[in-house]
Amino acid sequence: MSRLIDRIPIPQGVNAGLDGVSNRLALSILGNPRSRYSPSCQPVTNPGLAPHIITESVGPFPGMHFEISKQLLMSWHADILPETSHAADERLTLGDRGARVAELQRKLNAGGEDLVVDGVFGRDTLAAVMAFQSASGLDVTGVVDRKTWDRL
Repeated sequence: MSRLIDRIPIPQGVNAGLDGVSNRLALSILGNPRSRYSPSCQPVTNPGLAPHIITESVGPFPGMHFEISKQLLMSWHADILPETSHAADERLTLGDRGARVAELQRKLNAGGEDLVVDGVFGRDTLAAVMAFQSASGLDVTGVVDRKTWDRL
């Protein structure tokens, strides 16, 4: 059974060298969206984010999304530069997302793992990183640092 995301063609060269903003960076710039978390749905309470959140129905489905201007989006990303080379000194940790995580997953798969290459550093990727670090004689931290990249 194929996933819908696998059937969507991605043109070559679109945003080459750019990764999405990591969760950690977004939280450091924008702050947490809510003052507390629970299993139930909660409104956004962050005063900097709340005015930009729109809740509206699309057919029978309620939806929540950002309504932002191009200028605001550009100001949020003003300090982000395209990645021009493999930045092995940047660490990857649980919760990170993007092209570098997908690259990590492909490298781990080449070494015998069977990860879904989805660009999400989740529990399976964490376990594979820790197994790789152990087998390679590295400190088993689950964090992909320069030493781990060099061994991959």
